[in-house]
Amino acid sequence: MEHRDEETASARRVFDETRELRREIGELIATAERILGETEAVLRSELARRPYLTLGVAAGAGYVLGGGVPSRVARWAAGVGMRVLLMSLVQEIVSQTNGGSR
Repeated sequence: MEHRDEETASARRVFDETRELRREIGELIATAERILGETEAVLRSELARRPYLTLGVAAGAGYVLGGGVPSRVARWAAGVGMRVLLMSLVQEIVSQTNGGSR
């Protein structure tokens, strides 16, 4: 009889944990859907504002993620890209600072 009680308690724990896991997965799916919706809205906005740049970035990212670039070339391109991005950010900050002090 005691063995049967242990099996029942164990089955109950498994059931409870499965129910909790199902709830957490539901929350995860809801969060993923929300993020996907927000990402889609941003991409549509960028595509409307700068269609060629957006398509170029998407094509480049797909090519790189698809394994189309050897790792040495990818590291070099990432380094160049980071320098260009940094210069662009600095120029943006300087132009906002100069524009705000007038």
